[in-house]
Amino acid sequence: MFITLTLGPFTFGLYVESYYSYDFNNLINNTKPSFLYSFNKNNEVSVNLASIKASYAASRFRANLALAEGTYMKNQLCS
Repeated sequence: MFITLTLGPFTFGLYVESYYSYDFNNLINNTKPSFLYSFNKNNEVSVNLASIKASYAASRFRANLALAEGTYMKNQLCS
């Protein structure tokens, strides 16, 4: 789900992606193997990626700031 809101030169965005996965093997700590970096939680609803973005755009200046969280960010970028 992606939502945007524009207020003058400011634009705000919100993105949320969640998933549910189940593996019939008995996994230790409900975690799938590490090569499944994006969807590695088992038998639980998880947030894969959630981000909040703020942008500013003027004639001679632009700025962006984004914050993100989720299993994708934890396993892909923190490895």
